[in-house]
Amino acid sequence: MSSKSNEVIDKLKDLVDDIEECYGQIEGFEVRLEHPIVDGERQGYANIKEFVLIHLHRTEIEVK
Repeated sequence: MSSKSNEVIDKLKDLVDDIEECYGQIEGFEVRLEHPIVDGERQGYANIKEFVLIHLHRTEIEVK
């Protein structure tokens, strides 16, 4: 792996740690991006259009 790939993986791990610190344990996430056209050219970076966290909850319901 390239050093850039390792850098991206390290940043992704930090992001996941930060998300779990705020929202609890997650199973995954989805990110939808858009690359708008600005002044006739595609923007050089993506805008985050949607961010979805996937997590499971377990709730025990008492049966009498």
